[in-house]
Amino acid sequence: MAIPIVSLDGAVTRQMHKDIALGDEQARREFTELFRDWEPPYECFLCGKEFSHHKPATLILPDPKHPTENIGVGTCLECYREPILTAWQRPERYSAPCTQDFD
Repeated sequence: MAIPIVSLDGAVTRQMHKDIALGDEQARREFTELFRDWEPPYECFLCGKEFSHHKPATLILPDPKHPTENIGVGTCLECYREPILTAWQRPERYSAPCTQDFD
């Protein structure tokens, strides 16, 4: 069992995200297939759970030792669906808008 981790150039990652946002299907396919050559079973980078029924979802993190690079890590789908907190403590993506009243 292996934790899927790849090193990525930061400039390439930023351009890939821009292309995906503009609807580039080739960029989206490349991003989602970062771990296509890895063989199951996988271990989720976030929770440590073993899974083999799907390819890992890709989460991009900054490389703490090399500011111009990023790290691509594989996660299970359950962890990937959780909101990611940015450095400013705000959710980066939402599954649905919050409608609960917190009085």
